[in-house]
Amino acid sequence: MGKWLSWFLVLVAGIGFGSLRSNAADTGVSAGENEIRLRQDSNSQLTSPPPDKSLWAGDVGDGFQRGAHELGLTAGFGLGMAAFGSSQAHDLALGTLNYGWMLTGVLGEDHWYRGNVELLGQVFGGEQVNPRRAWVAEGAALLRYNFATGTPCVPFAQLGAGAGGTDIGGPDLSTTFEFNVQGGLGVHYFFRRNAALTFQYRLLHLSNARIRSPNLGVNVNMFEAGVSWFF
Repeated sequence: MGKWLSWFLVLVAGIGFGSLRSNAADTGVSAGENEIRLRQDSNSQLTSPPPDKSLWAGDVGDGFQRGAHELGLTAGFGLGMAAFGSSQAHDLALGTLNYGWMLTGVLGEDHWYRGNVELLGQVFGGEQVNPRRAWVAEGAALLRYNFATGTPCVPFAQLGAGAGGTDIGGPDLSTTFEFNVQGGLGVHYFFRRNAALTFQYRLLHLSNARIRSPNLGVNVNMFEAGVSWFF
């Protein structure tokens, strides 16, 4: 009886020892897998860029966040009109720098005019190429409305005024200092989340507000294209 009891105890001890080794191995594998998973999650968090919540209200074209900024560069050619008082057609070649700030979040939810109001500071300059050479350098402040279409195409309408200088002179202008008034339409086409090709038309008017005569004014149809960055 004692012999059988001894063999039984040895068998039980062997089974228990094997079970302990198996559990230890399983625990080691589980711990190793968990450590690897934790490392992968940590690396993923470090390498994956955080969601961009400073620019768009949603996806591209869903409207800008309030406080988003724009930096834009355009260049174009203007066809003058001997109209609205001007006696000559003044053709201009201009480059323009815009810096904008979104004054509002998305307005007009669930309406066709859903979009943002933007304040723009602008400087533009170049030269008159017809009827003779002359320089133009102006600055302006504009209000722009960007329509939220939910697509990469974001149309806009704008209106503004400013002042600057030119030596265009007579017969339509008489002073170097001139005011400018302008309004126009355009579209941003976003080829990246924060960058767009910009195309616009604006009607530009220069005159001196009757500081001196003649003051017939210069009126130009400007067609421009460029690139805009948003941040």
